[in-house]
Amino acid sequence: MTTIKKPCTSENTIRDSEFYFEDGNIVLSAKEDGTTVYFRLHRSILTKHSPVFADMFAMPSPPTADCYDDAPLVEMHDEADVLGLFIGLLYDPQCISPILESEDFPALIYEAVVLAKKYQVDWICTMAASRLRQQWPSTLLEWDKVVDAEMADYNAGIDPEYDQYNASSMAKIRRLPEPVAAIRLARECNAPEILPVAFLHLFRLSLEDNSSDLEVWQRPRRELLMPSDLNCLVLARERIGKWIEHILTSMDRNCEGETRMQCDFQHQSLRCRIAIGVASHGNLLSVTRYMKAPSAMCSSCSIKFSDDVDLLRQRFFNRLAHFFSCDVH
Repeated sequence: MTTIKKPCTSENTIRDSEFYFEDGNIVLSAKEDGTTVYFRLHRSILTKHSPVFADMFAMPSPPTADCYDDAPLVEMHDEADVLGLFIGLLYDPQCISPILESEDFPALIYEAVVLAKKYQVDWICTMAASRLRQQWPSTLLEWDKVVDAEMADYNAGIDPEYDQYNASSMAKIRRLPEPVAAIRLARECNAPEILPVAFLHLFRLSLEDNSSDLEVWQRPRRELLMPSDLNCLVLARERIGKWIEHILTSMDRNCEGETRMQCDFQHQSLRCRIAIGVASHGNLLSVTRYMKAPSAMCSSCSIKFSDDVDLLRQRFFNRLAHFFSCDVH
């Protein structure tokens, strides 16, 4: 005989305010902080999006199956608030755009993506991955555009004391998402190509900064990093240090002009600046973005140095996946 669960009257049970439809033909229950939340939904919508739900509902109900409010009841083992967000994506297309456009998008959608994978709603994972790829630069040119836009903001008076070489002021980022949430989401929705630049962006956010100038959504959530992620960061600093030590030797240049001694001295000074900057920040791209050869160099050496820096920056960017142990394929 079917067990009938009466409509809730207990303080520990509630009907979801948005997703309890009188014409629904299936009820899902989930718990949140000790309270059971009921969602009355439509099988047709759930089975349209999820083969897992389709298989679940295709199974004949046993005679002793629970019901709630005259509808079959399925007890879910998911958090009610997360299940509500997941259901919202299935039912209400209008809620998708605000989430995707939110500055905190990776954190907002992460739990829903976890459920989407669990219930095989592939389009949610695909949508999240696509948005991540839009948010993060995929080329050195795109990365430099972000840096230039940040610099333009500060030059416009947002922070007149901004210093691109200073680790503390490097934390005042406005144009890239919070990296840790993005890293977690990228791994969950299969967008590994954003991982190298997300890790590099995390390098820009100082551990010593009190984050008072950052919005809550911008503060790096390092506590969410997996041990393997922390290992990647440590290993990357070591790999970058060894790489830059090796690569700077290839930038050695012996001037053949009359200013040879002066050019060689200036060239050596510039290489030292690069080495010191990378040792301090780990981010060669920031150290060299606005680096120019001094006027004391002859024109030939100046041109050669600029070309070498451009090549060095591109090689560094191309090796980010290696530095951070990211499998982007």
